[in-house]
Amino acid sequence: MYRLNITEEIQSMKIYTFFTDSHKPMLKFFMDSFKFNENIDLIIRYMPQQCEAGDFMTPGWNDTMKRKVQYVLDSLDVTPEGEVFVHSDCDVLFIKDCYEQIISEMGDSDIIFQSDQGELCMGFFACKSSDSTRKFFTDVLDNLHRYYHDQEAARKILKANNESTYQLKTKLFSNQFFNYGMNSKKTKYYQGEENIVVPDDICMFHANFCDKRDNKIKLLDKVKSKFNV
Repeated sequence: MYRLNITEEIQSMKIYTFFTDSHKPMLKFFMDSFKFNENIDLIIRYMPQQCEAGDFMTPGWNDTMKRKVQYVLDSLDVTPEGEVFVHSDCDVLFIKDCYEQIISEMGDSDIIFQSDQGELCMGFFACKSSDSTRKFFTDVLDNLHRYYHDQEAARKILKANNESTYQLKTKLFSNQFFNYGMNSKKTKYYQGEENIVVPDDICMFHANFCDKRDNKIKLLDKVKSKFNV
């Protein structure tokens, strides 16, 4: 087992996810594939449907993202100082038990994000509870109304203020934490294409780069069939 350097004991790690009514079908993919582990506690929160269509950047999306970032702050508040939790959107499939991989790749970082074409992705990340991480996500929430979505806010705020304000050690997960944005160098959204490339050795898959809810479901179903999870 990999061990965190903050303790001599194996740490029990909580994974937090959430869903709205429009995303219940995605939660089923998440739950059907989740690899339960004695070191992992899964926490699920239901949120009201503020984005009627449930599609990326349609009316109500920014309000939903505010609730999401508040959920991250709530998770920080109940995580003991120095311990780690994971936030995951519900449009995720778990191919393998990711616990040891998360701990190993995180190392001494404060936050490790999934990579979205070389930039941080807010859809899946592991975070250490501290005053600095709490300050960062508080600033993301307080300024989210200035940005299109939580990911844009997090990227720009971190780049502008990390050295002077947060002094956080951040990094990106390896491509074993795979998402559709890694499928090609194209930056277009998934539109139901049949031929997609997903490596065999990944430990999880995130159906990002889908602006339509129904296309997310198609993409998750395609990857689920490939790995029989």
